[in-house]
Amino acid sequence: MTGVDQEKTSLMEIDICSYYFELIEKTKIMILSTILMINPKSSL
Repeated sequence: MTGVDQEKTSLMEIDICSYYFELIEKTKIMILSTILMINPKSSL
């Protein structure tokens, strides 16, 4: 494995990490807004 390959691999890993992070954030927002819609009186 050359240095270039290792750089590409680490870049891909960073992409995957940020992708999953965004996914988790979106899911959290969706869940929170759903909870608020179902029970607007509940305070977080």
